[in-house]
Amino acid sequence: GCGRSGTTVVFHAMAEHPSFAWISNWSNRFGDGAVWLRLAKLRHQPGVRALGQRGWRPRPVEGYRPWTDCFDGFNRPAPDLDARDCSDESRARMQALVARHLAAQGKPRFVAKYTGWSRIGFMDRAFPDARYVHVIRDGRAVAASLLQVGFWEGWRGPSQWRWGPLSPEHAELWRASDSSFAVLAGIQWKLLVENIRGAGASIGDRYRELRYETFVADPLGALADLREWSGLDSDSRHAQRIAALGVRPMGEKWRESLSSEERKRLESVLAPSLEALGYPV
Repeated sequence: GCGRSGTTVVFHAMAEHPSFAWISNWSNRFGDGAVWLRLAKLRHQPGVRALGQRGWRPRPVEGYRPWTDCFDGFNRPAPDLDARDCSDESRARMQALVARHLAAQGKPRFVAKYTGWSRIGFMDRAFPDARYVHVIRDGRAVAASLLQVGFWEGWRGPSQWRWGPLSPEHAELWRASDSSFAVLAGIQWKLLVENIRGAGASIGDRYRELRYETFVADPLGALADLREWSGLDSDSRHAQRIAALGVRPMGEKWRESLSSEERKRLESVLAPSLEALGYPV
C-alpha cells in the first residue's frame, strides 16, 4: 500500500502466524547467512521478548536490502516495475532468497511487506502463485501523516520525488490549491492506490484489499478473513500474538492536524476517490 497507511501493523500481525517465514531486522542488516536467518526462530522463545526494549529481539521488517540484492532497482523504482523488468537472473535470485528463509526458519509459507508502487507484475514473474494484500487507509489520514514526517519526498516538490512528473490533471489540481503540500500528499495517495488497484485487478482473487480502519476495529476478525483467503490454518498462538501487539483504533486525528483550509482543499481533490472506496466526505 501507500506509505503511512498502516501497512506495518498489518504486516506484523500477519507475520505472527506460525506458518510464516519473513525477513528479520537481523537478516536485513547483516545479510542472509544461515545464522542471521535462523535468529527469527527465537522471536517467541522465553526471555527473548525483553530484548525488544533494546531493538535486539528478532522481528519482521520491511526489508529492502535482500530484494535489492536480487534486483538493484527494487527499492525506489520510477515508475512501477512490471514483468519485463524481472530478468531470469533476478527471478532465480528472488526464488532462492525465499527458499533460504523457508529452509532456515522451518516454515512452509513466506510473507513480506513493501510500500509504494505495486510491483505486482514484477513479483508475479518470480512467484506466480503469490497473494497480495493491499492495505488502504483514508487518504486524508495518509496525507496528514505524510506531513508529519521529514523524510517525505514531497517537501522537495513533485519535480524531485520518485513518483514521476504530475499528469496535466494533477498538476492543475496542485496549482489550483496554491501548491498545498497537503494536496500534494493526497495526490501521492491517489496515484499509488490507483496503481495498486489497477495491477491487482489483473490477477483475480489473488489480490485482496483490507481497509486499515476495518483492521484496527477488529484485528482478529480481519486476520481471520485473510487467513482463510490465504489457506492458512487457524492457530491459537496467532490470536495471542495479535492481542499482544496492542492494536487499537486511532480515531480521526487528521481532522486535528490539518487546518480547515487544508481539509477543504484536500477533500476537493480526493472526494471522488474517497467516495469510490466508501469513505464519507
